[in-house]
Amino acid sequence: MPDLGDELSSRELDVLQCVTTGSSNREIAETLHISPHTVKVHLRNIYTKLGVSSRTEATTVALQQNLLTTDATDTADTASTTDKTDTITDTAPTEPLSPPPPTDSIPQQAKPPQLTAPAPQTTSPSIPPLSESTLAPTAPPIPTTAAYSHLQSLIAIVTIMFFILVTIILLSWRSAGTLPVTSITPTPTPYEITQIDDSRWFLSQPPPQTIQRMAVATIGVNVYQIGGQLEQAVTNNVFAFSSLTGEWRPAADKLTAVADTTAAVLSGEIYVPGGRQQNGNATSSVEVYSPVNDAWRPITNLPQPRAAGLAITDSSFLYYVGGQNQNEYHNSIYQFDPSQQQWRTLPPMPTSRAFATGGIVAGNLFIVGGQNESGPLTTCEKFDIATQEWSTCPQSPQPLPAGGTAILLNKLYFFSSNLTNNWGWLYTPNTMTWEPIPAPPLTDTDLSPYPVLTTIENRVHLFGGRNDTGQTNHFVYAPFVYQFFIPAAPNQ
Repeated sequence: MPDLGDELSSRELDVLQCVTTGSSNREIAETLHISPHTVKVHLRNIYTKLGVSSRTEATTVALQQNLLTTDATDTADTASTTDKTDTITDTAPTEPLSPPPPTDSIPQQAKPPQLTAPAPQTTSPSIPPLSESTLAPTAPPIPTTAAYSHLQSLIAIVTIMFFILVTIILLSWRSAGTLPVTSITPTPTPYEITQIDDSRWFLSQPPPQTIQRMAVATIGVNVYQIGGQLEQAVTNNVFAFSSLTGEWRPAADKLTAVADTTAAVLSGEIYVPGGRQQNGNATSSVEVYSPVNDAWRPITNLPQPRAAGLAITDSSFLYYVGGQNQNEYHNSIYQFDPSQQQWRTLPPMPTSRAFATGGIVAGNLFIVGGQNESGPLTTCEKFDIATQEWSTCPQSPQPLPAGGTAILLNKLYFFSSNLTNNWGWLYTPNTMTWEPIPAPPLTDTDLSPYPVLTTIENRVHLFGGRNDTGQTNHFVYAPFVYQFFIPAAPNQ
């Protein structure tokens, strides 16, 4: 997962270059010969590394940090350069072209020699001397930039008048019934979520199944719900939700039905390691979903069967932390290298736990809460990926026995609930502080101790509990108030 301040990759710089020219995601994809989804992934990484949340901010930071190539900056300065050129050209005197020298002024050695006829002839007529009429014509005077500017203005005026005339003719024909009037299908209204009271919580479309203990992951603007526990069975069903249209659609079923699992995205694919099967046993299988192909494939198994572990990625490797097998809790942490297709064991956590929450911020893996033989936990532990060392961090104000985590702008959002209460907390690694945030609007009748979270752009999507119709709740949390950003002038 990229972090604030990380250096942009060459491909991200290419995408940023296109953003500064005003290209849309589709135009960037066509220019760089990549998919629109890949463009969105690169944009999200660019926003994170630059610490911005919009194209305008990204462009401003890119200009301030000189991240753009010469072509992009030249394009931005074209207008001012053209004005300067016009001024210089108009003020500079135009020297008339000198006429060609008269024939008599040509040196004798430069004149063509007499041509000798073939042998039978005794004499040959000589080529007549050069005259002004036989010399190359003099080039016409080069018009100045001002003349070109007047010509371009005249062409623009004529073009505009032409289109106005054509438009008037077409409208008159249509009103007279000469042209058929074609009905235009209006563009569908973008899907809008419903705000709950005056809070920052919104209500969105519930999943098609009443389910819990499933895994969720986000790619682009789509959320994928994977497996989980139905009323009486563990399922391998997969559904995709579009945050643009508000519609759920079925995707390819997972190869193995599991619950009590988590998912992580790496290189545009969803990795789902381990999980609890229908018979209650943990599995070591690891399966990967490709949204492009809508297909699953198995990869190298976990070193040991695990369920209720935490899957996290840092854009290079997949990590699987803790978990349980039967009634035994584990403190193991495994790292998967997709280039080698191999798992390796890293130094274990100080605390064994399952159903933990957490994420990676600034090269540190934060593991918070969960549960073990002693009950619900408030313990917070940090793993430095570079040094491979564990350390403690401030514990959560309340136990987080089985909740979810979302990361936005290098901050961790935690939401959890039990059968009597629900709560939310925000942890800022830079200041190592906790602060309360509005809890999910779940009632006593639909609380669930296993909410799952994911993010789409700058919003948190929460799935868990049941609503009045018996469906699983789908809430959206908007932590940021929309703001206008005025770019600061670069230092002179």
